[in-house]
Amino acid sequence: LVNQYYITLSRLLDKHAPKQTRRAKIRAPSPWMSLDILQAKRHRRYLERIWRRTRSPLDRSRYTKQLHLCNHMMSKAKSDYYTDLISTHSENPCQMWKSINTMLHRDKPKVLPDSSSLDTLCSMFSKYFTDKIANIQSRFVINDVDYNVTEQLHFGNTLQCFTPATTSEVRTIVQ
Repeated sequence: LVNQYYITLSRLLDKHAPKQTRRAKIRAPSPWMSLDILQAKRHRRYLERIWRRTRSPLDRSRYTKQLHLCNHMMSKAKSDYYTDLISTHSENPCQMWKSINTMLHRDKPKVLPDSSSLDTLCSMFSKYFTDKIANIQSRFVINDVDYNVTEQLHFGNTLQCFTPATTSEVRTIVQ
């Protein structure tokens, strides 16, 4: 009976909550972030949880004091890091401007795909999104019945122009 229960439960879980793999991007820590700042941030979060639970003025005072300390520590660390970065590259203007552009998050502008005309570009976008929707909808399953919805898609072959969404359409979608 235990084995049968296990098999039945496993099938139900596989059916209604199948395993899914997700990719997570691991970001490199900021170059100015130190262990002292990380510890101060942990302590700040700890004090915040206490304050949210108790709502006492004393706990709020402790939390805000730690909050200001963390902000000051991060601001000083950033300032020191960027000051050192600029001073080390002050003799080389090319490197200095690269550093400044990095600090200001200036990237090269994204370039749209090349196309001979606006109609061709619209058609390329239309084909890309139509294929993407068809791919997603082809995997649509309800109650163990495979519904192949791709045959029900009725998209035109070309897209002449993009019309902006109205405020009411956006509101409806968000709601």
